[in-house]
Amino acid sequence: MIDQNEANTMRVVVLGTQSSGGQRAITQSIADAIAEGTRRDPGLPKRGVAAAPESLAEGLLADADAAVALDATSLRQAIEAGVPLCVAVLPTFDTAWAGELADADHVMVSHEALVSDLVARGARSETVYVTGPVQPKLFDPCVDLKKAKARFSLPDLPVVLVPTAGLDAMDFGMALTQFAKMSDRCFFLFDVGDDAEAADALRREVPGRVQHAMMFADRGASHEYWQLADIVVSRARGCDAMQALSVGASLLLPAPGRSDTRAADILKKAGVATVVSSTRELSEALDAALANEARAAAKQAIKKLDLPSGARRLALQLRKCWAAGSESASVWPRGLPKGLETL
Repeated sequence: MIDQNEANTMRVVVLGTQSSGGQRAITQSIADAIAEGTRRDPGLPKRGVAAAPESLAEGLLADADAAVALDATSLRQAIEAGVPLCVAVLPTFDTAWAGELADADHVMVSHEALVSDLVARGARSETVYVTGPVQPKLFDPCVDLKKAKARFSLPDLPVVLVPTAGLDAMDFGMALTQFAKMSDRCFFLFDVGDDAEAADALRREVPGRVQHAMMFADRGASHEYWQLADIVVSRARGCDAMQALSVGASLLLPAPGRSDTRAADILKKAGVATVVSSTRELSEALDAALANEARAAAKQAIKKLDLPSGARRLALQLRKCWAAGSESASVWPRGLPKGLETL
């Protein structure tokens, strides 16, 4: 993470709760983009960048010039540590934030349609920047999908990946019944994350109902299984949608709830997702999404989102915010009181 051969311009800490593999991968992507810089923009900091879960944040924040926080708890830690520049980042299409956005010096968000939501919840409009969605580290499109499927002994069928966390929005039994109708047309991969109970439920319910199916946990090389996916049945918000789009898979969004509605609308309008209003419509929606024309159109639409450049766009905006703050003295020197401080 830290390159000792480069001149240090500022120390940045990228932090979040990192409660899932997707969150850890996004945090790492942002940290890498800030750390690496490019030849075209030598002003980017190339040393003194760290990515860490909140449990390790205190020591890293002690001498940080800037903090990039992916959740409210991390932002609060950075502010309380006296970090001069504190930036809140919402890298997915989810605007959930359990804290005050007004406390952030800047807010970076994935899509312009989400800006009004953030302003309504306290973010200052002049400090909100649209930097686009961020691709999680390692979640790249598969170079040779047919070869990859053979490596894992999968038949040469389209792969439908289902994170079991996304099944919360569906009738589990009905979902499996719908998947069973498509068993001759596709292969199902279930991502159980860290949920052993979900794994046990799949072991009980799937055999005899879904012809081609396997499951895996959110451990080790799980990104390699995601790279096999053609379609992902998922919630619209959160890291699962980012992982799907990053590997080039279109989305099937079952019965979006209130918290998913805005994200689902954005993804549908972008041409990368199909919204299913009822679990009973899953097989019909899958059948349409598996058509060659639909898959080709979705892949082109995904490319337009330009997820691979998301972390770099964010890093560039961070640098601009730092430079502008330094010139205007809005980046408060560490150790000096902001206003009246009680002794």
